[in-house]
Amino acid sequence: MNKQDFLKQATKEQMDLILAAKSAKELMILAKEHEVELSEFEAAEAMKNIASKATGELSDDDLDAVAGGAYKDGYLVVTVGYGCEYYSARSEALGNGTCCLCNYLEPWYDGLEVCLHPANMQK
Repeated sequence: MNKQDFLKQATKEQMDLILAAKSAKELMILAKEHEVELSEFEAAEAMKNIASKATGELSDDDLDAVAGGAYKDGYLVVTVGYGCEYYSARSEALGNGTCCLCNYLEPWYDGLEVCLHPANMQK
């Protein structure tokens, strides 16, 4: 089973075990018990994320996603106040230059707002 499928199907008890892991090695053992392969690097990164969530700190990726500028499946994630040089108003009356009023905004992509302009695609 891949990591994303496992996390989507994990029970509350399984998620509690994941969040309670004290080390990357413990997390790797737990993953293997559920037929999920986790590299040492992936386990270490996951432990950093678990630790930052426990302390309330946001990771760099979390901060990028909140501020706009992160990528999801190659699309630039934006917020309502984010703006860029490719802004295209939906009408002349909506010319303030922020993404919430742009023709390239896709507001329903996997729960995120993303920019569909080709120049903003991640390479």
